[in-house]
Amino acid sequence: MSNCSIHPGVPASWECGKCESNFCSECILKREKSNFSKEMIHLCPKCIIPALPTGHTAIVEPFWTKMHRFFLYPFSAIPLILIICVSIGQLILAYIPFVAIYMKILLAAIMVKYSFDVLQQTAMGDTKPPGFRFDDLASDMKPLINQTMLYLILFGASIFAASKGPILFLLVAAVSVIAFPAMIILIAATGSLLKAINPIYFGGLIIKIGGGYFIMLFFLSILIGAPAFISYNIRGVFPDWSVSFFETFSGSYYVIVMYHLMGYVMLQYNKEIGYDIDQEKMAEITSAKTRQQIAKSTQSAVQPAVNDPNSELKKRIELCLREGNFSDALSEIRECLDTRNIQDNEISGFYYELLKMTGADQSEISRHAISYLDILTDKNDRKKGMEVFSQSIKADSSFPASPKALLKIGGWLTETGKSEMAAKIFERIIRLHPDDPAAPHAYFRVSQVLHDGLLQKEKSVSMLKELLVRFPDHETSERAKKYLAHINGV
Repeated sequence: MSNCSIHPGVPASWECGKCESNFCSECILKREKSNFSKEMIHLCPKCIIPALPTGHTAIVEPFWTKMHRFFLYPFSAIPLILIICVSIGQLILAYIPFVAIYMKILLAAIMVKYSFDVLQQTAMGDTKPPGFRFDDLASDMKPLINQTMLYLILFGASIFAASKGPILFLLVAAVSVIAFPAMIILIAATGSLLKAINPIYFGGLIIKIGGGYFIMLFFLSILIGAPAFISYNIRGVFPDWSVSFFETFSGSYYVIVMYHLMGYVMLQYNKEIGYDIDQEKMAEITSAKTRQQIAKSTQSAVQPAVNDPNSELKKRIELCLREGNFSDALSEIRECLDTRNIQDNEISGFYYELLKMTGADQSEISRHAISYLDILTDKNDRKKGMEVFSQSIKADSSFPASPKALLKIGGWLTETGKSEMAAKIFERIIRLHPDDPAAPHAYFRVSQVLHDGLLQKEKSVSMLKELLVRFPDHETSERAKKYLAHINGV
């Protein structure tokens, strides 16, 4: 697994054969091959020569780390609507004789066809559900025919084996269960039914995927058994006429989950399987995710506003980051700070991350963290603000955050139910900054936390009385009197 040379925390999609640098889809240069062609070529931003795809196994998370996403997949709009419609259709057809069997087969075929589309689209790296149109049902029926023939072959083999004795039946059944996912994957990868049922092919595929195949098989066995478990448990709970709806719904739901999982396994093991992925399409699909990773590692993307006085500095920082010169980017910010105070959220975020990445002295990190925390609390950025504060306190227990920032952080802690930590923050303001404008507010907030969150009535009353003595004319005094009356039941 190789990471981008410019963004160390982001997996690389391209590599340069000359300088041996790796680049993500955001850093690679894209140029049209000619004026008459829309085909894109990808160039190393350093050497300006064509770069080679690294293969995308590095940017695909192992399927066993994201199983919850497979279960959420069918709840997207298109598959959910399709599942509901098919389930209602099967429910209605239960009361219509003669044509019902043919319509039921058609509905089942629609679900299998769509599930296979899910598998193919997922295998190409697009994890969004495919669209559905009735016009697509008659197009490219080969996968549906191949799967139907596969089901019939496995069923026929089981019947034949059963007629020869239980041992042969158990052997055929075991091979069918173990090899079935490999057979479906081979149909998707090669389009050949003969290869799917050939032990050399499906056995070789299982060996190439290795342990990951049996992890997938374990989850698939659970998914296969889930509809039967649901069917057994809903009988007697719901009216008899509605049981077929829930059976069809659960069966369709788990079929889509299964095919989505098998498609993702194809994507994860595309090199082992020999399944060709469109590198350009894959790069486009993953570019949004890459941008999110870059933004996460550097707080936000560099996007200077038109009238932003810091736009030139942001451009210079962007250039340094694209070239991987983190020290130069840090120097640009330091030089600017020598002449003026920068209250820009993006630049402050870059400065903070660069100080940590380049191993700067902790005292410099802490000095900047004070002003950066003020900016974050002004913008009410709770997530980043709490992250910076936690890191600063961990590095220096006496980290001198401003009273204004501490008051905001105490409020965030109160909102998230961390009353004890919030009380300590408010008490810190009172102890270290007794004459600051934030002190009266800290008195009132800590009294609330002590009474409502920590159930310490006496200490809360004491804080309120001290507030009234020290700041009798402050705006919080009236609120303190009302709250004190409330505590005392007046």
